[in-house]
Amino acid sequence: MPAPTVVPATSAIAPPTEPGACTSARGADDDDDDDGDGDVREVPPPPPPRAPDEKIVLPRTSAPWFSRTLSARSTTHFEEYYRRQNILADEREWSAFLAHLRAPLPVTFRMSIMASHRAGVEEALREGKRLLTPGAENPRPRTDDGRVVPPPRRLDWCDGWQLGVDKMTLKYSRDATLRETQRWLVKHNSTGVLTRQAVDSMVPAAILGVEPHHAVLDLCASPGSKTTQCLEALHAGGETGGGGAPAGCVAANDIDPRRCYFLVRRCAALGAATQALMVTNHHAQWFPNGNVPLTTVAGGTTPGRGRDAIAKAIAKAKANGAPGSAPLAPFATREDGGRYPEGSFDRIICDVPCSGD
Repeated sequence: MPAPTVVPATSAIAPPTEPGACTSARGADDDDDDDGDGDVREVPPPPPPRAPDEKIVLPRTSAPWFSRTLSARSTTHFEEYYRRQNILADEREWSAFLAHLRAPLPVTFRMSIMASHRAGVEEALREGKRLLTPGAENPRPRTDDGRVVPPPRRLDWCDGWQLGVDKMTLKYSRDATLRETQRWLVKHNSTGVLTRQAVDSMVPAAILGVEPHHAVLDLCASPGSKTTQCLEALHAGGETGGGGAPAGCVAANDIDPRRCYFLVRRCAALGAATQALMVTNHHAQWFPNGNVPLTTVAGGTTPGRGRDAIAKAIAKAKANGAPGSAPLAPFATREDGGRYPEGSFDRIICDVPCSGD
């Protein structure tokens, strides 16, 4: 019987093994281990691979500096803070809570209520009727991953609409209906006929009930969605918009000069309505009040409001033999009198950004 042919280990060429597979030099598909003397040795199996770190991918954003990926093994400061508040005791409810927070917000917008935009709003709604109220003859749009998009919802309390997709899905969708919706929004947003705005941002100005004669103070105003909402409310009266300028005004303030510039650009789409707008760059916590006298007289602070009250107080002090006015601390900074007496503003919005989370 002929002797079997021995194939040296150095001549065996085998493909690499899959991670976790059993490796042995006795198989034809196994790696070899050659130490120069032709001996064949057992190769111990590699350790099992570590489980990959699960990643949580957040919705896409246009901000390149913001990380859109979280590690499932690590806890964010946001999550740690709210866990310590003990607002949710059930771990399953907590997971559902975080899942809702990570879900992207749907696209929402409101139509202008300005009298001068009434014709433009009607034209925009006629043009977008098929997009906002799809009928049975129109197929429902789908996202790129095949999900059927829910129909738009009407938000009567703010003259707005809520779409069934988030902004990034709408912007980059290949669906014909969604692309047409995106073009429709861009077209009419540029003219001020509609304003894209999150629902939570619409609530403050909507519940304030701004009227044409109100003096409105909007602190922390940039980028200006609520400011434009208040300006539109000032100009909502009249059938044609030709009834003259409103008696009220909006003072919009922001601490950052660059954000003030964005605020001005945002409000510019309202055209002549900005005649009732004043943009200021000031610390909100020390915002000056024009209705409080900034001059004191001998014998105490002037109790009145405005320049006329100051002039009368000075005249009265001189008539009584007082030396006149003195450059003392302004009344607006004194805690005993208060910085904002009753009636300084009819409506105040203070939507403070970066609440500390």
